[in-house]
Amino acid sequence: RNAAHAAFLSVRQQGLRQFSGIIGSMLKQELPIENEKPDLRILNSDPVSPIPQKEDTQIPALFDYQDLLELAGGNISNVFGPEYAEIDSYRRYVRLPMEPYLLVSRVTKIDGKLGEFKPSTITTEYDIPKNAWYTTDGQIPWAVAVESGQCDLMLISYLGIDFQCKGEQVYRLLDCTLTYLDDMPLEGQTLRYEISINSFAKHDQNLLFFFNYECFVGSKMVLRMDSGCAGFFSDEDLAQGRGVLHTAQELELKQNAEKIFFPALLNCQKTSFSRQELLEISNGNPAGCFGPEYNQHGKNLSLKNAPDQFLMSDRVVSVEPHGGAYGLGYIVAEKDLAPDDWYFPCHFKDDPVMAGSLMAEGCVQLLQFFLLHLGLQTLVEDATFQPIHDLPQIVRCRGQVIPGDPKITYNVEVKEIGLEPNPYAIADIDILVGQRIVVDFRDLGVQLAEKTLRVGGKSPLRV
Repeated sequence: RNAAHAAFLSVRQQGLRQFSGIIGSMLKQELPIENEKPDLRILNSDPVSPIPQKEDTQIPALFDYQDLLELAGGNISNVFGPEYAEIDSYRRYVRLPMEPYLLVSRVTKIDGKLGEFKPSTITTEYDIPKNAWYTTDGQIPWAVAVESGQCDLMLISYLGIDFQCKGEQVYRLLDCTLTYLDDMPLEGQTLRYEISINSFAKHDQNLLFFFNYECFVGSKMVLRMDSGCAGFFSDEDLAQGRGVLHTAQELELKQNAEKIFFPALLNCQKTSFSRQELLEISNGNPAGCFGPEYNQHGKNLSLKNAPDQFLMSDRVVSVEPHGGAYGLGYIVAEKDLAPDDWYFPCHFKDDPVMAGSLMAEGCVQLLQFFLLHLGLQTLVEDATFQPIHDLPQIVRCRGQVIPGDPKITYNVEVKEIGLEPNPYAIADIDILVGQRIVVDFRDLGVQLAEKTLRVGGKSPLRV
């Protein structure tokens, strides 16, 4: 197993080096925008184009929640000023998500200038509401932690990207790496995001930008997003996308992987599950999903999936506890899509597309489901689902999910299971529309961490 894992890490490092080379070559061939060559030097921190501070806010804000609502569903010129009025005439332009997926309370700082595609920054805050519709026993889901850093959209809009796109090209995320440094945030806390756009490149007619963010609760960093890459694409570009194509090395690694046998601690005879059965997990009743052997007898009351409206699978088509290339488990699940369901109209106005964070949330929920299916909850008393700390998780997006797509399919391949310091699993997931992989999620890690003894920061012992 150690040899297989070392081979996997070697291949991944080669892939990362190759990707870095591609990005480097793109930056070297960087083209000017409107005859202005992007300046890649880091700007001074002196504020550019200062905006009057709003009053009647407890925390000083350059833009408050009403401003953000206007950017999401109204006119950009009402927030950024009359020099942006032309953008309001375009059929679509960069927007923040609308409610209920607008997950920013205020903007407290912005360094950038209209028409200057240079390194720029924005600082935002999100006050997690009490009794929020998406929380589980006060804990936010992964999607909310990731999506609350959504103001790279606002920053690129503030720089004036839509004067280039003119409604004909739309924003799409391509790549990012997510690393949790602590447990998931809780209701009543405020998340602060330090978001930086670091550089720009032009590939054919597509502008790309490279960015990162750091998420803090107080002074503690809890989440980091690195190697972010997003671009602007026409409808034709998006329609012609081929999806994620796995490399020959990736395919060979799976073919040659050593299979490991991990004995389940509880045995469920069922191999497929309905939405109603999955909701039993959301309601804290795993026995209602898996069978009476899974009765928790009052233990682990917080080991639940997200609430009904945030459940990102409608059925588990199959579970093979010893399936997959690594012999550690393989899951196929589906979510039916409806054009008028909440996740399309709000993300975004005039450009409905399913948020990648919600698809990632579906992956997390399925891995949580699998941990319970194996019976790993029998090793803990009062645990919650938590990310594995300091584990980089790599996301590649090469397609979109839009109204009219009938469903998405998750193929979850578990590649590591361990018991120390907490029970955990790590998986790779492909998300498909039809036969095309639109999102590829590598190294997703979930652990069961006791509420009273959080030791998840330690490196897990792998089997």
